[in-house]
Amino acid sequence: MKLLANLILTASVIVGALAASTAYLAPLSLPDDRLVGLTLNQPAGLAATDAGAAEPLVPKGATLDAESLAALRDHTYTALGAERPVRYVTVKEFSFTRWIGKWVFLASLGGLLVGAFLVRTASKREIATAETTAEPGADASPDAALAAILDAVDSLRRELPAMPDDDARQHAILERLGAVQTRDVPVFVDARPLLVSRLGLGGYAELMDRFAAAERQINRAWSAAADDALFESLPALDAAAELLNETKAKMPRA
Repeated sequence: MKLLANLILTASVIVGALAASTAYLAPLSLPDDRLVGLTLNQPAGLAATDAGAAEPLVPKGATLDAESLAALRDHTYTALGAERPVRYVTVKEFSFTRWIGKWVFLASLGGLLVGAFLVRTASKREIATAETTAEPGADASPDAALAAILDAVDSLRRELPAMPDDDARQHAILERLGAVQTRDVPVFVDARPLLVSRLGLGGYAELMDRFAAAERQINRAWSAAADDALFESLPALDAAAELLNETKAKMPRA
């Protein structure tokens, strides 16, 4: 449904923009009393002079009168090998009743409303599906995954200083962060549809900006431990904890 909604939204924007571009076109088929006094925003009725140059019958900025309207209606120009009449002029004044594309524009607004409704409906269905396919409080929820990651990082920060030696610290970091990387991080990342539905794209982007930064610090702490550079692991864990708390603050409220 979201694909259909996005297609409707895209088509509505394009059609609406095209219709809006006709807002200042005045049809010469209108009676003089609807056109006299309007100011041209573009020159109208290009005609060849004796010198072979093209000059407008009515220049930009001129005020339309009965004489200029008659000249424009009688004027023709060559396009695609055929003589064609001047049908429209571009004016500075807007009039909804004169707007030739008003119904198309209004239809495009309707399309935007329909598309927005379909997106909202699809988002609600995604939330319902995501919530019914996982048991309440299950480990597969993004909230539980984030809590597990934060708990693993905080427990390491508390316990590492009291461990007997660097070998024990290295083993703890590699084991616990390795489990976080293979189990909890993928669960959080895979919860994208649910998080987007709850936060919107903008809110989700802000959330993942903080989470991705935290994940990089976790990876850095693990890599440093694997390279026997524990002095780099501890600052990375501190940075990860701060970023994870920022991520938690941006999570949707239940």
